Amino acid sequence: MIRQFKNVYGLTPHQFLLQSRIRKAQRLLETGNSVIEVAFATGFCDQSHFDRCFHRIVGLTPNEYKQSLRK
Repeated sequence: MIRQFKNVYGLTPHQFLLQSRIRKAQRLLETGNSVIEVAFATGFCDQSHFDRCFHRIVGLTPNEYKQSLRK
């Protein structure tokens, strides 16, 4: 199943889920929610795990992303 999923979407199911959660986190950060609220709202157990995943996918930390929205 994982190979078929990757052939169709280009990502493993886990990578797809993480990207979906990070996209939702970006939308929540754009509406002014705090980083810790967004981390828990998107299903991350702690903020440090959220920060690492967000930075790996987006290229910015959640705080840097939030600050870039203000400019």
